[in-house]
Amino acid sequence: MAIAQKLYAYINTNIEWNEGYGIGLNNDINAILKAKSGYSGDLNKLMCAALIQSGIEAKPVLVSMRDHGKPLEYYPFFDQFNHMVVLAKIDNKDTWIDLGDRNLPIGWLRTDALNSMAWVVDEAEPYWVDLKPLDSKTVYLIKGSIDAEGNLNADLESRFTGYHAVHHRTLSADDKEKYSEKLITNGTNHIPVSDTELINANETSKPFQLKAKIVNHSVATVTPDKIYLNPLFPEGLDELPFKLVERTYPIEMNYPEEISMILNLAIPEGYTVESVPEPIRFTTENGGIQVIYETSLNPGKLNVTMKYVLKQLLFDPVDYSTLKNIFNQRQQKFNEQIVLSKS
Repeated sequence: MAIAQKLYAYINTNIEWNEGYGIGLNNDINAILKAKSGYSGDLNKLMCAALIQSGIEAKPVLVSMRDHGKPLEYYPFFDQFNHMVVLAKIDNKDTWIDLGDRNLPIGWLRTDALNSMAWVVDEAEPYWVDLKPLDSKTVYLIKGSIDAEGNLNADLESRFTGYHAVHHRTLSADDKEKYSEKLITNGTNHIPVSDTELINANETSKPFQLKAKIVNHSVATVTPDKIYLNPLFPEGLDELPFKLVERTYPIEMNYPEEISMILNLAIPEGYTVESVPEPIRFTTENGGIQVIYETSLNPGKLNVTMKYVLKQLLFDPVDYSTLKNIFNQRQQKFNEQIVLSKS
């Protein structure tokens, strides 16, 4: 893996992706090296050649990007494909390689390439291969306290893997300050954070992590005898993705994912928890989607867990209303307030 990692880093650093797709037929390797830029297929062809030259088994794989349509399995017509990636045997394991995005680690294809199946170019025995996306996970932990004025002071820690890590690395690299401002929302407002520390920002083989502080930020509505704690959301759980009344074509998700948020909060002295949202643990019949909301109470402490898990990636049009209802219920539940009252 060390050799492959070095080759991957060198090409990704020294050969610029021109943001165009191709299967690598137009330019030879010398032309790519001289130009120091190329289409997606050019970079991956260079990688494939470098791996083979280094004694690593590698094969070009033809892919149809999502906006190009799904390939027909009956026969690999050439014009079905508009992108080329690499399938290498590294440490006796099949490993996908797709250059161009410097935040994408070895072993992962860009999300637009996750399009059903691809054609492995093998001189002796070419074949179709399924493109199976790997899991992506996000965990947010907020640990701190709410004061009598409804202000939150807390430490924030987050950990991202898979495509979530790619997404957050890209956002933080584009603008670290704006990225930090949009991590957590409170109702319709973003919660500002400070003392932001990014961990493994450039080490794509490791989880991307963030540590920050939330300082004296109002997260509640306060009356003389009650505190109404407004909901806190991580990025991605505050939106409704399905807004059409009906849908006549299949719904396809990009990849399986899990997003969790855990709140461990001390409540103000002299207050008790009057009410919390009813817990839910909802799972579809086939286990394709799971939504969890749970609370636990200890003297002076409030713990909340929110979790969304997606395992099923393809849904028929007849499932649209059910799918839409699940996400509506998720948003409604996660938007419910917690009420604290003076003892």
